[in-house]
Amino acid sequence: MDEFNEKTEFYQKMDKYYLYKPGKKPYTAEKIESVIGEINDAKLTAKKRRDYYILQKYEVLTVAEKKYLIHKGKEGKTDIMYIVSYEDLFEKLSAYHIRTGHGVIGKMRAVLSKQYSIPRRPAIETFLSICATCNNKKVVNHKLVIKPIVSKDFNERGQIDLVDFQSLPDGKYKWILNYQDHHTKFIYLLPLESKRAVEELWPECIILHGRPRHPQSQGSIERSNQDVENMLCAWMKDNKTKKWSIGLKFVQFQKNSSHHRIIGRSSNKALFGCDSKIGLSTSNLPLEVIKKLTAEEDLKEIYSQYKEENLEQDILVKYCDMCKNESTEDVCDLCKTNKTIHEERKAGHAGQEKAAKKMLQVSNAVIPEFKIND
Repeated sequence: MDEFNEKTEFYQKMDKYYLYKPGKKPYTAEKIESVIGEINDAKLTAKKRRDYYILQKYEVLTVAEKKYLIHKGKEGKTDIMYIVSYEDLFEKLSAYHIRTGHGVIGKMRAVLSKQYSIPRRPAIETFLSICATCNNKKVVNHKLVIKPIVSKDFNERGQIDLVDFQSLPDGKYKWILNYQDHHTKFIYLLPLESKRAVEELWPECIILHGRPRHPQSQGSIERSNQDVENMLCAWMKDNKTKKWSIGLKFVQFQKNSSHHRIIGRSSNKALFGCDSKIGLSTSNLPLEVIKKLTAEEDLKEIYSQYKEENLEQDILVKYCDMCKNESTEDVCDLCKTNKTIHEERKAGHAGQEKAAKKMLQVSNAVIPEFKIND
């Protein structure tokens, strides 16, 4: 299915959905321009009831001489939430879908919600339903778990598995080593020439072998293998290549950057305390503005257009409350980062415990309690 047909089918389904729900349809580009005009007029003239509503809900941001409608941020938050027009929905969804390695609805919603206002239903669900690559993915089977494993810290427990790619060798590489840290769900992918290469590359590592396809010890890593295979196949199809050994690092980055359902955050955030960044593409600048940049001077000019003037203040030397070293603030950047990492890992552990309880509830509901003489 080519892009034109995908886009056409997407808007056909969207139009059908909003046929009887016109009030819930996202703003068109024309409507966004109209609201921007209303906001500008409301700031200059006497305000009506409608004016108070839009001034409380929206703001106008000017970037590179173009005006964008954004949600008014909450106090203390600096994130910019752009209103995406109905006509631009497909392009935005397509760009972020590829960035997440053809991620499912949870991953798509998590990454889009940081910068764009896009309705979950039916926009994301409709887009996923017409993606040919996603429709060809292998289905992951969720198995019953009797005693879930919960880790309390990074590097406390890891899982290693090999993915067989002998049917699609990339030169000398025929296997994929997948190592997953159990606490943060952070993965490392490495192409191997043979199965014996694990012991050769990491002789100090002591490996305890679990039973194949055993849900208690192997369930998490097997689901990770399935995700890696699906994302790698999608990467090869998108880039029209069979060099999967090169694509492994891109898939590793996509997998670690994506929202993880169990820990409630990305693996990068659980490990490093912040989400991964990819230059300007993860900045607050709109994608259409980023594509037009050709030199550093263009970027400086754009930032200077809406950067607020800050009054110069004398920098006072203070001491960090935590490490007692010199700092310009009460807590230095290093201690802030360490504190954030600790909080993120603690929250990830809470997510694991919550998921473990849910797994047991599902297993107990399927498997009845046995009594003596049954």
